Amino acid sequence: MVISKRTRAIGLLVGVFLVGGVAGSGATFAFAQRDMRGLMGREGFEQRKMRALTRRLDLTTEQQTQVQEILRRRGEERRQLMDKMQESCGKPVAEHRAKTDDEIRSVLTDAQKPKFEELIERRGRYGGGRGRGPKR
Repeated sequence: MVISKRTRAIGLLVGVFLVGGVAGSGATFAFAQRDMRGLMGREGFEQRKMRALTRRLDLTTEQQTQVQEILRRRGEERRQLMDKMQESCGKPVAEHRAKTDDEIRSVLTDAQKPKFEELIERRGRYGGGRGRGPKR
């Protein structure tokens, strides 16, 4: 089977476009992930709030500086309140989880129980199933 030069050129051109599209998509995804990482969690709260207020209220540079100082100054208090709220709300959930785990243990064989305990330990390291990532 003989492939003409024109067919090869078209194939090469299509290949280059495909590779470029995949590379561009990957780079865009990586950039977006890097940008979002800085805005996630507690540390990014002030940044997200600042961006939203600046955009929606058309804050001047002076106002941005003042609002940023307010958010920074009040940030520690907000973090403490959030921690307290999570602790108080988390207690009933933790008790429910413990009861559920006990019931599951009652139906497991002796060989299965160590594996189950390992799963529970892993769950604890990774935020107890709350999507918070590894505990530090």
